Amino acid sequence: MANSASKTSVPGVYKRAKSYACVVSTGRDSETGRWRQQWVGEFRTIAEAKAARQVAMNKVCEGTYVPQSQLTRSEFIEEQWLPAQTMRVRPADAQSLLGELATGEASARERETPSGRSGRSLPFLAK
Repeated sequence: MANSASKTSVPGVYKRAKSYACVVSTGRDSETGRWRQQWVGEFRTIAEAKAARQVAMNKVCEGTYVPQSQLTRSEFIEEQWLPAQTMRVRPADAQSLLGELATGEASARERETPSGRSGRSLPFLAK
């Protein structure tokens, strides 16, 4: 635990300066065997932090919790998503997407999307 956080009366909820944060155990690290812990959010009240911790713990139990990552969108697509989609994405589409990510065309096209819709539609994802 960092020196800037202090315990509260609620297990897993800590006080940080003028806000509260919670810690969620996300399972064991497969390489080291140590428990992984994820700090979740900054909340104004203990009740908000406790509720957020409960939601995060439920997601961990259901297997749907996704910890925050420092990966950029391009890194995620290149390193994780695209290799997992090799059977669903045509090689030509994969090369096109990688080329757009390298030149920044994909992110520029996403910014141009009107009326707040998120991103462009990739035709090979619609299958």
